[in-house]
Amino acid sequence: MKSKLSALKVVFLFILAGLFFVQCGYAADLTELYPNWKDLSPAKLMVLERFIERHSSKKPIAVFDFDGTLISEKYPSHGNRLRSGQSAWRAWTAQNLTAFPFAFPSFRVSGSLPDTFANIIHRDEILENFTDVPLSEYMKFTELAAFEAGMTENEVRTCIDGFLKDYPPEKYVYYPMLDVIQRLIDKDYPVWIITGSNPIYVSAILKNLEEKSKSSGKRVYNFKNLTHPVYAPYSKANQNGVKIIGNISRRTPDGYFTRIYDDAFVKSPDNRHYVVAGEGKLIALENYLEPSEEKSTLFAAGNSDGDYELMSNVLKSNSLALGIMVNPGGKKFPTLAGQQTIVLNLTPGN
Repeated sequence: MKSKLSALKVVFLFILAGLFFVQCGYAADLTELYPNWKDLSPAKLMVLERFIERHSSKKPIAVFDFDGTLISEKYPSHGNRLRSGQSAWRAWTAQNLTAFPFAFPSFRVSGSLPDTFANIIHRDEILENFTDVPLSEYMKFTELAAFEAGMTENEVRTCIDGFLKDYPPEKYVYYPMLDVIQRLIDKDYPVWIITGSNPIYVSAILKNLEEKSKSSGKRVYNFKNLTHPVYAPYSKANQNGVKIIGNISRRTPDGYFTRIYDDAFVKSPDNRHYVVAGEGKLIALENYLEPSEEKSTLFAAGNSDGDYELMSNVLKSNSLALGIMVNPGGKKFPTLAGQQTIVLNLTPGN
């Protein structure tokens, strides 16, 4: 009897040892797939990887916020303020109008560069809520979308490229989240970004990171449908388009941005007016993104109350859905923490 028990113990130990080595081997493989997760929880990473493998046959949609989720929202900028990246770009461009005489023509009321600079900064600070009077979300994002009125996309990208020389994005991004995006893309998941920012700005940031990675000696990124040099959104009719939804204005036939908000992403059946923020992100997901892909969404990543409606809907829609919460803040958003979410506390550039 004792010999049988001893034999069973040996077998049990061999099973445990086998599981241990399989687990260790799995973890070793994951460090290659997610090189920037080295200081994060292996258990959380395994939850993520198992989700990706579980759904690899159907490949549901994966949706990411941008500011605060993929990249820091705190850029040191003019007036010793911490601004969002897009706000810091506008302030930087305002300080370099001599180098970019075509920038923000709608703010050139007079021939004076200091006057134009003051106009740009004043409007930006209003839209970034550096005021004592609250601004409605609808007015904020429609006005932000119109900031580049009178410019072409090439002119916008030229200013952004100049800004990125002084504000290299690798200092501000959350590299573990780039690992997640790259892994999903490599597994052929439809990866989208739904953001309150201008999609051209977002695409230019990711393109810069992609190009720099080729000579970094580290991981090389290939973000595919997120980094096309010309912004034309993905749709059934344009399946080579950019998979970024954001707030942008309509263009004239010859390519100049106007002051007219482009609501193509947020058209709702009841004809209400939305912007790509808060509930509008969910409207964009349900009425533009999912019909374009003809798939459902089972993964979402965000950081704030602006992502609450979209992410809570995704998590409630299917018990197998998964969310990532990055430095979660706000009143409603942190309440989503649970078994279906991975909570990450990240610092920029790491």
